Amino acid sequence: MPTRGLIPLTLLITAGLAHGEPPCLDPLIERVSLRLRTAPAGLRPRLAPVPDPALTSHALRLQADAGELDLDWTDAQAVEALLADTVRATRAAEPEHGADMLAVYTAGPVDRAPFYLPLANDVRGIGYGRLGLAPTETFRSAVDPRLDGVAFLGDLPTALAEPVEAERLFLHELGHRWGVYVHLADGGDALLGRNCRHWSAFVDAGDAPLEGHRWSPVAGGWRADAPQPPLRYAPLTRYLMGLIPLDEVPPIERLAVAAPPCDEPARNGEPNPRWRALGPADPPWVQTAERVAHPAAQVVAAEGPRLPAWPDAPTRWT
Repeated sequence: MPTRGLIPLTLLITAGLAHGEPPCLDPLIERVSLRLRTAPAGLRPRLAPVPDPALTSHALRLQADAGELDLDWTDAQAVEALLADTVRATRAAEPEHGADMLAVYTAGPVDRAPFYLPLANDVRGIGYGRLGLAPTETFRSAVDPRLDGVAFLGDLPTALAEPVEAERLFLHELGHRWGVYVHLADGGDALLGRNCRHWSAFVDAGDAPLEGHRWSPVAGGWRADAPQPPLRYAPLTRYLMGLIPLDEVPPIERLAVAAPPCDEPARNGEPNPRWRALGPADPPWVQTAERVAHPAAQVVAAEGPRLPAWPDAPTRWT
């Protein structure tokens, strides 16, 4: 059952991702993001900022006062309206907040998985044109022209009680600002897995927060292990973020396993193996297949070069 009730929202509006130190979109959220960019102008913020000495100067608490959060969190239109109100209330409370992205936590549990909601993209060559969010690869929302996106990260008490998992979710959802959406010139969507927004389960992504696995040789094939802390973005993701030049990206390696396209969760009643993601407590997964490598230049051939490119790309975000 969806969780209902008056639940204050806490917005943590700063999060640094520095050079050299690497922190889900689903069909529902894609639809929400499309509607959010065309929300009616008459929709006014109903959430009010509340002083909270327990929060740092980098956080803003928004408190509902008329049941605005008493909603079914699985309802796309309700989530759309709440996020629009949240963004507008943040801007009204902090007109010069200067944030590139918002990280949102609720003060109590809700029936809503974490996700990243894209509001803008001004970078070329990272695959955003494949998301169908706008007629072109670059776009910017009128909801708040300064924001690139909003990451909903669950409830704050759980994040504080489980800091390792909280960091994984933070790195995962903020990582969706740049990836992974790219295709290969000679392999189509072979690098992509769940919802075409994550690494394929067969990609050797190391200890990356955007899924994939660490594949190592064993008797009879290859063994997949779940990413383990400390998590680091894969080199290709760091190129897409603008943190490193293309010539520092090694070939992307994967197992050549026959599987449905990345946008199919299942086929003939069988789950798409590309979507599989081992958790830290799951047993290893052994797979027999040929290991192949794709030069990063094949991504550039399919998507075009990243513009702006390193070292001219921004390397810090608020």
